[in-house]
Amino acid sequence: MCRQLIILVACLFVVDAENSEFFMTKKVTYIKQDAVRNNYFSYSLLLQSGQTGASVIVGAPRSGNSIDGNGDVFKCSWNYNEEPTCYRSGIAFENGVQGNFFGGSLDGEDKLNGSVVICAPRSHVTSKLSSRLDKDYMRGFCIYARSSNFREYVNTNVFRGSSYTGITAVYALNQNPLAVLMPNIKLLNAGDACSYFGYSVATINPMPNSLAIWYLAGEPRGNDLKGKATLFSYNGRSTTNMLIIKNFYGEEVGSYFGASVLGLDVSGDGFVDIFVSAPMSKGQSWNEGAVYFYKGIKKSTDFHKPKQIHGLGGGGSLFGSAISSLGDFDLDGYNDIAISAPYEGNGAVYIYRGSPTDLKFSQRITPSQFNIGDSIKGFGLGLSRGNDIDQNGHNDIAIGAYKTEQVFIIRSRNIIDFDFTLKPSVQSIVINTRSFELTVSILCTKRSEHFDLSQINFNVYMDTIDSRLSTEKEIDTVSIPFRQVTYKNYTFEVKKNKEIVTNISPLEINVTLSVDEENVIANGLRTVLLEIPFLHGCGSDNVCNTGLSLQLKSEKNQLIVGQDTEIVMEVQIINEGDPAYKCELNIEVSSGIELRSSKSCFTNDTVYVCEVSNILNANEIEVNQYIFDIGRMDISIEEVVISVKVTSLGKNKDGFKNNDILKLPVRLVNLPFLISKSKPENTEIFKDNADESEIDFIHEFSVGKTGPSPLAVDLQISLPSPKYQNKDIFEVKDIKGTINMVDFSCTPTITAPSIDVNETDLLTVPLEKSIILSCNDNSNCVHYLCKDAIIENSRDLAVIQIKLSIRSSLLVQAFIQEFNSKDFVAFIPSAIQYHSEGSISASSVFLIFAQKVSHVPFWVYLVAAIIALMLLVILVWTLYKLHFFDRNYKDKLEQEKILQEDEEIAKEIYDHEVFTRFEGNRSQNL
Repeated sequence: MCRQLIILVACLFVVDAENSEFFMTKKVTYIKQDAVRNNYFSYSLLLQSGQTGASVIVGAPRSGNSIDGNGDVFKCSWNYNEEPTCYRSGIAFENGVQGNFFGGSLDGEDKLNGSVVICAPRSHVTSKLSSRLDKDYMRGFCIYARSSNFREYVNTNVFRGSSYTGITAVYALNQNPLAVLMPNIKLLNAGDACSYFGYSVATINPMPNSLAIWYLAGEPRGNDLKGKATLFSYNGRSTTNMLIIKNFYGEEVGSYFGASVLGLDVSGDGFVDIFVSAPMSKGQSWNEGAVYFYKGIKKSTDFHKPKQIHGLGGGGSLFGSAISSLGDFDLDGYNDIAISAPYEGNGAVYIYRGSPTDLKFSQRITPSQFNIGDSIKGFGLGLSRGNDIDQNGHNDIAIGAYKTEQVFIIRSRNIIDFDFTLKPSVQSIVINTRSFELTVSILCTKRSEHFDLSQINFNVYMDTIDSRLSTEKEIDTVSIPFRQVTYKNYTFEVKKNKEIVTNISPLEINVTLSVDEENVIANGLRTVLLEIPFLHGCGSDNVCNTGLSLQLKSEKNQLIVGQDTEIVMEVQIINEGDPAYKCELNIEVSSGIELRSSKSCFTNDTVYVCEVSNILNANEIEVNQYIFDIGRMDISIEEVVISVKVTSLGKNKDGFKNNDILKLPVRLVNLPFLISKSKPENTEIFKDNADESEIDFIHEFSVGKTGPSPLAVDLQISLPSPKYQNKDIFEVKDIKGTINMVDFSCTPTITAPSIDVNETDLLTVPLEKSIILSCNDNSNCVHYLCKDAIIENSRDLAVIQIKLSIRSSLLVQAFIQEFNSKDFVAFIPSAIQYHSEGSISASSVFLIFAQKVSHVPFWVYLVAAIIALMLLVILVWTLYKLHFFDRNYKDKLEQEKILQEDEEIAKEIYDHEVFTRFEGNRSQNL
């Protein structure tokens, strides 16, 4: 018997880095358990840290501490600079012929010797069904230990049936010491039978300054085996206090969407982001796995469309088997996460860093990076939260390899930030320049105040890639104190040769900084390219007074989304002044517009910088063409704006316009259509004898379009919602949109759309005989808004399916007076789709026939029986008259059959005699 379970156990610049490996894989703390083999040691992990040392709580759910193979828990502790020592908890429960899996899930406080919750989801009880028959229930249980020394604990076993209590344990701060939530009562479609609702659980603080707690529960067999995750709030003990905030739906059957979940703000906006794994997602082969990242929308309970995160791939990798919060381990203001793929080779753990816009891949940790000769398998299934165990201010992590009974404590490096600038003593090079000074200013800060160094050594590399320059000191080591700008001067000589006259391109110097400390990551712009212009042909003051102007042209005067794919822009530059050195174009474009790759252009934040010419002499004209792709342009944009400015090393004279703007209006050319229908189209009830049964039906709205441009689904739905005694007569069971097998959400809204429903045209039965349920006056109606879906092609349809249920008895009681004169109930859902040119609406009727129960009198049954008996007598008499029951005809057939058999026997005898004579004559002739 399947149960649904949640158990919540509570006490509640473009910047580059010197070393992208924030976690040190060459120097790890290694713990191996050799006492019992195949015990799944490290299946679950919890790091605890304090001022005097640290420990890791290790679950070994197949520990073999008894003949039944029930699990156990170990505590491995160490002081700083010491090797860990491990001991068993001593908590053993003799329960379960197949093992109770004690230690399969655990959680607790991060502080040393803090509270711990440990669960045994496979623990079972036996219940007598009769005097001869017993039944085992896989009920499960959890214990709550006030300290991780396990001297005092409370055993809880409060569940019923095969509830698998403790398949996931979550220790949530600021809640009751042991709070358990079991939503195995069907509520708001939270979960279906055997859907494994509660297979994974996370607790969430949803938004800034909020005391509320949300829960995120995975349901990997829900949603027709595509998987599902539910975000909900819960206050009190009654399941009626559950409020579903958001459902997240899987896309692939059997992907186990919801196997692990995490709610964590990784974008730094104070609003939670959601991660849901699908470790058995097919990928490019099979079971490669994926994690769906739903970024929270500010000041809202909604989320952006999910982005999929993948590992390196490979069949059976199961990427996303575990997702863990690392906290803000790099102290950049954004929370970070770890995702494991325990069967990607021998296992792998991926580190991702948070940022305002997206999640950034940082590091991939694999067993091959460790200097350990032992075999390592199943690496990453056990994955702890981030916790600072060495008191350097940066969180560390514990990773388990459960197949080979190993735990690896991996520490993070100290992170420093640095910035440096280059300032030459000259702004330009002229013919008589022989040398100049270059000042390098360096500022360094440490992110953690616990980092005990007061200064750090930087290596400074001077790369004079220009043959016209030379310096005596190309490599230098500089000691940089923290939070103090340090200046260092270097002398460069300008060589005297012919190239100094013929080559007028800027002189280039590359300056690179690095740090050699193994446990330090220097985060900053490592290399700076300095270009010093070579000026020639300008005034005696070495200032070039240019006269640059530009003009933009395009063959198009508008853009049609879906039809036009690119913008071809021509830029004409004229110089009517002194020579313009290092001419560049700064191009700013609207969001979603991308400049097609060009060797002469690069991106600087949101601006494209394109080289035009090293030198544009007086009265010269430069004409360049640039192509922009508009495939990623937001279809809601009304106008594309491209702003261009030409710059040079000189000073542009007044009166010359060196910038221009190209504006192209954007049009959507499409013709949307909207279809409304019910499945089935009608049903019936008995208005004088209604029972308590429910009648289910489905109503669908289908949105499509013709024309080249995409259509954004912006559909508002209105459903009549009459009540009787404050109970819904028509109950909305589920509402979901789908396009190309991808789901999108429809959310309740209080905004009532203005839809004019012509009831007379819709009805196929007399109006005066019908009870009309529509939303013309917007009273007693519920409204939904369906968005966040794009119809790209004319062959695609966005289908919004609404599952409804009619409570027959409530319907009859609500309209009992009307049913005296009326025989039909017309339920009319309606919807309106908004588009660029206006809106379209559609409605249809789900017709309910209300009939009376008519009783057949007894005499009708009696007359029918007499007539049937008379017909039977007539039939028998007719057959008798036709000699149907005589046997003469049958005897004749049998005689004919005997004659035929005699003829066949006679023929065989004759043939045999002929053959015998022939053989005799042949023998005489021979």
